[in-house]
Amino acid sequence: MVGLGLALLTGCGSPYVCSEPSDCIDGDVVGVCQGGGACSFPDPLCESGQRYGGHSGSLAGMCVPPEAGAETTATTLRESSSGSSDGLTAPDAAGSGTGTEGDATASLLTATTDSTSTGTTGVVGATDGSTGDPIDPSLLLWLTFEGGSIDTALVNYGILGGAAGCDPECPDLQDDLFGGAAVFGAGKCATFPSSPELIDLAGFTVAAWIWRDTTAVKPTFLSKPLGLAEGNTWEFYSDVKAATPDVTAIVALVGDGVGHVTAQGTTSTESWRHAAMVWEAGNVAVYIDGVSVASTPAVAIAWDDNHVRIGCDVDNGTPYAYWPGLVDDVRIYARALDGAEISVLAGN
Repeated sequence: MVGLGLALLTGCGSPYVCSEPSDCIDGDVVGVCQGGGACSFPDPLCESGQRYGGHSGSLAGMCVPPEAGAETTATTLRESSSGSSDGLTAPDAAGSGTGTEGDATASLLTATTDSTSTGTTGVVGATDGSTGDPIDPSLLLWLTFEGGSIDTALVNYGILGGAAGCDPECPDLQDDLFGGAAVFGAGKCATFPSSPELIDLAGFTVAAWIWRDTTAVKPTFLSKPLGLAEGNTWEFYSDVKAATPDVTAIVALVGDGVGHVTAQGTTSTESWRHAAMVWEAGNVAVYIDGVSVASTPAVAIAWDDNHVRIGCDVDNGTPYAYWPGLVDDVRIYARALDGAEISVLAGN
């Protein structure tokens, strides 16, 4: 999978490819040339002690898997888990399966949370350290929820920079096996300010790792509201029915404030899943765990300067539809990722 990850173009040039350790230099530090030609550098926060450098394309900022040693695959494993009965804590130990075939683990692309670091830790947009291009310049928003405090957890490592805020209240933070995650619930929602880069896009991708409880509601984990009533430019939510609490529909909605269309796929509750919504050329698609599960022609999209919401939606100016669970690795790209790229995000 390293070969696939390195082959994904960043949109403005391609990742740097090494052939030996001397190709991986960050100041006085000599890194490791991993299998497939990606540089990594020492990082004690990673179980393997190594993190991919900032010019490693889709791998940038990821921990090198501990089992891989000096030659590695493209992803860091996040253990899948069955949740607790209250739906607000997902255990770190392996539990119920994930993936379309019930695999024992699901993967997560982990990111650094040190905003002062350079190529050694793979901060988005780093320009020094190992030679080559920064990671995908279309990655507008990247929230990792790591760092131990809410101030650092809400830092945006995408190219827009800045940080998310809270409205009404900030989410809680929870350590998981490979970093942190945001714990949402009633009254807890994060918001990222709108900007011209988030408006009038010809295509976009919204993605996150999500975990939710079995409550029979339709909560939202990511959205961009539209207007002052009940419209959305786009919304990503989950629907659980009382009769089947262990099953959830993951629904992508896009609209123009008058009409909307949805595409949805079905997966399990109380387990970590990767969800992605892709919109381009009047079509909206949903991916679950890196696999395309639904696609439908979409109505025209209308845009305004409403903020992006994480962990809720907004109707009539009031936050609601709070997410009953955890969210991690939130990403918004200013282009439509293809299936291979989404598969890498999902760790396949």
